[in-house]
Amino acid sequence: MKLVIIQSLFPEDRETGVNLYTHLTSSFSTKDIVLKRVSTMKNWQDSLNYIKGLCCQSNKEAIFVHLEIHGAADKTGLVLCIDGTGEKITWTSIADEFASYNRLCGYKLHISLGVCHGLYWALDTISIQKLMPFRYMIGSLEVLHDLDLQQRYRVFYTSLFSGDTLYNALNKMQQVPGANEGSKYSLIDPVLVFYKSWCKYKAEKIDDPDAVHLMSLEHAREYSLSEPQRQQYVIDFMNNIEQYCEKMYLEFKVIFFDLKKSPTNENSFNVPKTLGELYSRFK
Repeated sequence: MKLVIIQSLFPEDRETGVNLYTHLTSSFSTKDIVLKRVSTMKNWQDSLNYIKGLCCQSNKEAIFVHLEIHGAADKTGLVLCIDGTGEKITWTSIADEFASYNRLCGYKLHISLGVCHGLYWALDTISIQKLMPFRYMIGSLEVLHDLDLQQRYRVFYTSLFSGDTLYNALNKMQQVPGANEGSKYSLIDPVLVFYKSWCKYKAEKIDDPDAVHLMSLEHAREYSLSEPQRQQYVIDFMNNIEQYCEKMYLEFKVIFFDLKKSPTNENSFNVPKTLGELYSRFK
């Protein structure tokens, strides 16, 4: 595995990224662990380019990207320290880039977040109509305390570099002394992200009767139907909304899990075959 630590913090902050790097490289090879400090937008772009190059050369080994950066107060992204001032980077603006990196390394890109409210990236902002941006994500929905997150990620990455599985490393991370007083961290996989994204799409596009009626009218117009035919099409569409949901589910999962390019992802990611199976897994 390879680990890239990206730190962009303000002068008054504890250098948690540097401290994590120093701790890990005292025991493990610097060939596998890289620290990138970001204080300019060029630094940020250079860091992304480095990740891309690493993914191209990975030979399908796991790539971990660890972010030590402030989270935006509105939970929609990162706040980089650029030339001494805060520069917001939204989650949606970087999702496509990380999705392309994930594809390059054979869908083995892992993202860990020393970022307040970081898991809102996975659970609230990712589009169901785009490619998944990671294999796994580790982080928290809460405000993070630097000593807590620093101690936990030391344990987590020491465990991984020592040969533990991802789940064993996460378990050790959760059992750090004083864990009950710190923030809660979770491991998120793409199927859960897909489910959350589907529920959001359904609430906006399908559960709203007005939205469904408008969508059915748009579909009817595409077929150049006469007015009586169009009215009947709308009635039939409204009466068969469950079939439409199943159709959209199948279309979206091909996009999100890249099944056209890599059909084996359906099994390797344990993607539910049907919408009903998706619901039964999470309800």
